[in-house]
Amino acid sequence: MRQFAATWYIVRTLEPNREELESHLEGVREFYRYAAGAGLVSQELLDAVERECVDLDYYARRIDSFWEITGDGYTAWERECPLSEGRR
Repeated sequence: MRQFAATWYIVRTLEPNREELESHLEGVREFYRYAAGAGLVSQELLDAVERECVDLDYYARRIDSFWEITGDGYTAWERECPLSEGRR
């Protein structure tokens, strides 16, 4: 979830913003709530998704810092929350 909200969404959206991301994350939370209620995912997974989805201040800081990137600063920015585990 964090990789989606803190990196993927930001780099693949024309004008990433907190309000739109918050709406996406609420949809993800509702889906996982449904899936947990139907016994398709564990309560532990639901709890982890819930924690990740409510960290909106972190994601807003990531969006702001993305817009502040200059020169070759993208690599350092992406390293904080890489899209693939092997790129840390």
